[in-house]
Amino acid sequence: MALFGFGISTAGHLEIAGCDAADLAREFGTPLHVLDEDRLRANCRAYTGIMAQSYGTGRVLFASKACCIVATCQIAHQEGLGVDVASGGEIYTARRAGVPASEMYFHGNNKTPHEIEDALRIGVGRFIVDNDYELDLLEALTGRLGVQAHIQLRLTPGIEPHTHQAIRTGGVDSKFGFGILDGAAYRAVERARKMPGVHLRGLHAHIGSQIFDLEPFRQSAAALLDFAARIRDEFDVTVEELNLGGGLAIRYLRTDETPSIRDYIGSLTQTVNAKLGEHRLSPPTLFVEPGRSIVGDAGVTLYTVGAVKVIPGVRTYVSVDGGM
Repeated sequence: MALFGFGISTAGHLEIAGCDAADLAREFGTPLHVLDEDRLRANCRAYTGIMAQSYGTGRVLFASKACCIVATCQIAHQEGLGVDVASGGEIYTARRAGVPASEMYFHGNNKTPHEIEDALRIGVGRFIVDNDYELDLLEALTGRLGVQAHIQLRLTPGIEPHTHQAIRTGGVDSKFGFGILDGAAYRAVERARKMPGVHLRGLHAHIGSQIFDLEPFRQSAAALLDFAARIRDEFDVTVEELNLGGGLAIRYLRTDETPSIRDYIGSLTQTVNAKLGEHRLSPPTLFVEPGRSIVGDAGVTLYTVGAVKVIPGVRTYVSVDGGM
């Protein structure tokens, strides 16, 4: 018997990778996060394998915010993924996992001067630059340290995916990124290409999370490549890297129907290849940043039931040791 990818033993207990959940709870206590390493690795390999088949020159980055612990970062690195980090703490965790700084891609819309300086000193691979404040900090710190920052500019393409409002990040009113529609992205490119301490490597967009429909992903890819053609024509800037972020939905409910990794990557690469041909652009390295679609179906949290309140004819409340 299967339960959302896990098994049920003959004793009626949940099993994760063949381990009895009740035994794990007794041995380690609760609340307890349990991850299936084989499933994690299989998900990583699905992304890297399909990317290689569909596009070739692509990179998969693990969005560590989905489950940022040493083990997940270590497994992602062992499977050939880079690691998307969004704070000094996530950089620390990735380093503890043995991830080289050059394989870290530093996100965040409010990186502190201290975080940026530390990242420059250790040689973080890419800064995904979110705003003018960050460009100001990079300009000052690269000059003082005598180093160069390799960056991808995060753009807001004006795409509204069909997902919860709290996790939409590609619309005009998003707090993230330089807007394409209002000209902020154009001005950011114009500035970044002149900064001596900055090497503009590419463009980035992440339009949201838990997205079931592939069309917004296609629209975002098309918008970025239309913009890439514009800055090539106006500034002679070559976009070497195209980072399309993450956001692929996973199944939370039995009724959820989610696109497969193959359909997701295939949809992106089809759009990218069509736009490259339309604009006569050189193929960039293509990046995606999956998070929950790598760890979501590989893990479960175990709790112990405590108080139970029965309200006759209304409902029953069951309290666990993982919240109120």
